[in-house]
Amino acid sequence: MNRAIECLNNRIDKLRAERASALRNLQQVCEHTSLAECDYQKSVMTDGGALPPLRVCLECGMSEEGWGPGYVVLRGAAASISRNELYDKRAGFLIWDRHKGPLLRREVTIGQLIANSEAV
Repeated sequence: MNRAIECLNNRIDKLRAERASALRNLQQVCEHTSLAECDYQKSVMTDGGALPPLRVCLECGMSEEGWGPGYVVLRGAAASISRNELYDKRAGFLIWDRHKGPLLRREVTIGQLIANSEAV
């Protein structure tokens, strides 16, 4: 591969890692007070399927699915936005339904989940 392109790719990889680290640190301390949400959406790909309702913290980009026990971390009043707007605003950690049971049972903290997550 071209040396200049290879150097740029290495710089991009380093910046992505720095961004992921900064997001993890921010999301662990953010109070998640500025929220937006979109409703569930019927899936056009499957018969009877649907995309879950989602919330996003407008300050740190953390997002959470609303199925199962509802919102566990991103609770409180939220402005309504389109799904595409929400996708543009989310970054970093996504709280899936599989995370909610351990969070509700206090087996893990959100900080532990974020710290153990893959790069953003």
